[in-house]
Amino acid sequence: MGVGVSSGCSSGRRPPAPAAAVALPDDPTPVRGLTRDVNPAIIYAATRSEMAVVHRTSLDDGTTRHYDLITLLDEPVWIRVGGMDPSRPTTAVDLTVEVRVGRTGDAARERRIRADIRSRLARLAGDPWGEQRHPVDLIVN
Repeated sequence: MGVGVSSGCSSGRRPPAPAAAVALPDDPTPVRGLTRDVNPAIIYAATRSEMAVVHRTSLDDGTTRHYDLITLLDEPVWIRVGGMDPSRPTTAVDLTVEVRVGRTGDAARERRIRADIRSRLARLAGDPWGEQRHPVDLIVN
């Protein structure tokens, strides 16, 4: 007997959930950076991923910021950065960065956004005189 394809629900088995629906944990590795550089790093990462920041909220007495973004395809995105020290904006601290792209998550895009945030924070931290800063970086702070 040959191999056939059954149609309908006669097998009684459910199809597997799509891989994108599986929630993957965020990268627990802290990101080293300055509190003053968080906004410019978020804008940098959003621009590289063709997203726009829609809203920013400060939580926990300013130690955490939550960003709502949107993609070109109207997908919701949020980024949450914790561990900031608003009383010492120019002191390097270990930041936690959580990212969620879309309603179910997109691990590859989330990793890329975290990497962009990490690289921008590193570049700005090594620039005490602001020579690497774009004028837009200064507007959002």
